Amino acid sequence: MTGDKPSGKTHEVIQPRNKLREMVGGGKQALGNDTLRKAETAAKKVQDKTDYTGHAQTNLTRLMVAYDRAQGEERAEALHDMFEISHDMRGEGGSFGFPLVTQIGDILCKYLTALKSPDALEPPIVKLHIDALKVVINQRLRGEGDDTAKQVVDGLAQIALKR
Repeated sequence: MTGDKPSGKTHEVIQPRNKLREMVGGGKQALGNDTLRKAETAAKKVQDKTDYTGHAQTNLTRLMVAYDRAQGEERAEALHDMFEISHDMRGEGGSFGFPLVTQIGDILCKYLTALKSPDALEPPIVKLHIDALKVVINQRLRGEGDDTAKQVVDGLAQIALKR
């Protein structure tokens, strides 16, 4: 080996197949605007046909049960459950045309994450979020909401995030 000159090639780059690109026929080209419009239209149709409120109502009930548990000795576990449920709702809301659910869930997640300890929980703050979610879900408030809804979300953020 001594005296051999290096070939200049120290490694080989292997590009993995992009199966998703192959399935949609994109090759190395970006998806066209027409394809994106069709996908957005199809997603909107699914969104409109899906009754998210039934699923949201189930999550809301679970959130209220966890909230009740947080009043007792199971506070740490209940806080974890409340975070998981509100995190799920945060993710689902916008996907199904309920961005207010996403915004309220996001604020609640941030509040719960910022707690220094389970004893730092202020139950009235969580209750305000639950009540706001109840209104949005029960009234089937799709979209961004009116000025009142925006004021409620801003108020929740100010109270929960102290900003």
